Amino acid sequence: MMDIKIYQINHDRDENRVSFMSYDDLPPFQGSQEPNPEIYDKVYEGSVDCSTLEGVYEKFNLDHPAEFRGHSLSVSDIVEIKDAPDTAPGFYFCDSIGFGKVDFDP
Repeated sequence: MMDIKIYQINHDRDENRVSFMSYDDLPPFQGSQEPNPEIYDKVYEGSVDCSTLEGVYEKFNLDHPAEFRGHSLSVSDIVEIKDAPDTAPGFYFCDSIGFGKVDFDP
């Protein structure tokens, strides 16, 4: 089990149109490498029966929990790990391939 939160970009606040962009593509559009927390909304908080970030990705693409309010997990989304057996707590950017740990302060 993992305790997580998921953050997705609110398109109404996405003035630089970085939604669905990979991490490496962010700087030219928003002037910074790190994701801008002001444009993100929390769309999920809870425990999931997963053991890896890849498992979270699969779950939120194939078998969404009923209380999930977002779109399928995609590039530019951020998963916060609160508690997990095999993943350090922190914020992880869903990239084109895999996840990368990022600084993020919702």
